[in-house]
Amino acid sequence: MKNTHFFKNYILVVLLFTGFTIYSQNKNIAVAIAVGETDCKYSTTDDLGYQIYTANSQSKAYDLATEKVKRDYPNYKRVAVEYNGYNGDKGNLVTIIETKTKYQGCDKYTFGIGFGTNYAESLKNAKKNLRMRNWNWVESSHGYKIVYEKGL
Repeated sequence: MKNTHFFKNYILVVLLFTGFTIYSQNKNIAVAIAVGETDCKYSTTDDLGYQIYTANSQSKAYDLATEKVKRDYPNYKRVAVEYNGYNGDKGNLVTIIETKTKYQGCDKYTFGIGFGTNYAESLKNAKKNLRMRNWNWVESSHGYKIVYEKGL
């Protein structure tokens, strides 16, 4: 009976350690966001969509994500790219959130991209990124929805 308890604890420790190891491996991840103009008379921009790519280098991930987002969203005006740091030092968990705000009476859609070593950290960073990309966004007023959350 005592050996069974030890064996269960050992398995739990191995599973926890393995999960940590998977997400601690550094990868180069790029998230490209297609940014386009709205039909609004005030010429605000909207985030149209995104693509996520991993590669063995930051520049390769950037190139792949940017090419794909340009093909998928031909009405884009510019591409914004977010990375998980130099050699993946920000973590390999990706959270993408989206919100809709009003600007001069027009709807504006914005994505926030966050990386982390755990989901709480990646969500926190996605909120920071959203706030930088859309100065009108206030979490308590506008909220957000998680559109992507995954370890890569």
